[in-house]
Amino acid sequence: MSDEPKQTKDWTGEEKLRVVLEAMKTSVVQVCAKYAKHGLSEEQVQSWRRSVIERGGGIFEPKPEGASKPAPRSKGRKRSPFLVFVATFSILANLGVAALAAAHYFDYFDLSPWLGGLSPNTNLQSPPERSQADASPEKDFPPLASGSPSRPSLDQLTPTGDLSPRTPVTVPTLGGQQPPRGPGIVSEVEVCGARARGNKVVFVLDLNDYMRIGPNGEPNFERLRKEVRDAIFSLGEKTTFNVILLHGISRLHLFEDKLVYATDSKKREAYLWLSFPVWDVPKAVKARFGEPDLMVKPPEGVVGPWRAMSAALSFDPDLIYLLTGDCASLRADDFSSFELSGVKMSYEAQTPAWERWRRETSAVRLTIAKWLQSDSLRSADLEVTDAEIDNAVRQLGIVMPKKPAGAPDSQWPWKAIYADFKRSLLSPISNLAATQVIVSLPKSRQWPVGLESVSREFAKLSGGSFTLLDEAFFSSP
Repeated sequence: MSDEPKQTKDWTGEEKLRVVLEAMKTSVVQVCAKYAKHGLSEEQVQSWRRSVIERGGGIFEPKPEGASKPAPRSKGRKRSPFLVFVATFSILANLGVAALAAAHYFDYFDLSPWLGGLSPNTNLQSPPERSQADASPEKDFPPLASGSPSRPSLDQLTPTGDLSPRTPVTVPTLGGQQPPRGPGIVSEVEVCGARARGNKVVFVLDLNDYMRIGPNGEPNFERLRKEVRDAIFSLGEKTTFNVILLHGISRLHLFEDKLVYATDSKKREAYLWLSFPVWDVPKAVKARFGEPDLMVKPPEGVVGPWRAMSAALSFDPDLIYLLTGDCASLRADDFSSFELSGVKMSYEAQTPAWERWRRETSAVRLTIAKWLQSDSLRSADLEVTDAEIDNAVRQLGIVMPKKPAGAPDSQWPWKAIYADFKRSLLSPISNLAATQVIVSLPKSRQWPVGLESVSREFAKLSGGSFTLLDEAFFSSP
């Protein structure tokens, strides 16, 4: 800086900085005396000094990326109006195509006739007509895994329902997702010899003791579980599915809270979820989802298989497989009043066989009940049920007299339960999912006439089938 600085009011930033640095080297008084003829005062020097102290640190702060001063915009030629029009038209055309695609995907209207795809009225449930040469099971279905039963030919299968085109599934109105459309969506499914086609499939497997206890109980249950797992693995990846497990008369375990695509990862996940140890049911079942996660809750008074059916329908499927057993052997005394809410039980006199069984086992069962009640983790007002006692007897290996067959004191009102179930539906049964009812009963046991008749009726009206498994099925490879 020169020794003849400008007037004070014209000092540049660089000159001010050099004055402050000079004052720091000598003193403010000496600097002011040096530049007194230019009107420099101590207040000005002190003010400049404070500014350097307060804002000087910013010089050493790293600059953020992109903080550099943008290059001045070069002035080019004015854009052609024609190019602006073409660009605008292209953007609007792309937005229009995206809107049409979205409207078609969400079924606001159908573009299939223009695109050459399936129309909304295309029947996805019923198989297409086939020539006699194509009727062999080898062409229609992939081979079963090792250990699965041999398939009868299609000519040997007895149709159980109307195979005419059916109305698309629309009920219940909540739950589930819109079915995708296109080739390869519909899967051919077979469980215990019952074949059907669907693109939204729900499997229901009963876990109650009557499915696993008795002669060959566990091997038979393993066979049923394997049938479900094999069927899941046979689904196409564009097919959606879910699995429901029923325990007791009302407890439901859900694999997912919605239908999911049958990808390889989801099928493996379902396989592992269904691989629980049989001897520790239901504790061994990994908790995922339950009845509170359903969008449409089962109605009051609907229990047993019909409660599981109500849960399955809440996903709006087009195909249901229900595998159950001797549910009529359940005792009402094993369940709480809350679980039996809405169920009008009918009671009858005890049979001599049940009275004799109670006399022979009452002391042991009472001791086990007191032992269970003494658990410090158990609520004092929670009553020990017969089911808990039976489970403790099995785990402790206590030899007890065999229970008589049938229910001892009560009869389940299956027709009334079915009537409550039908009243909860929002559409005729013929518009619901084709339901394949598969029943496994111990030797010499039969379903009550009321339960079997309504089950056959529902399966037939829905376009499904009713299958009563026998020993020949379980003994087949």
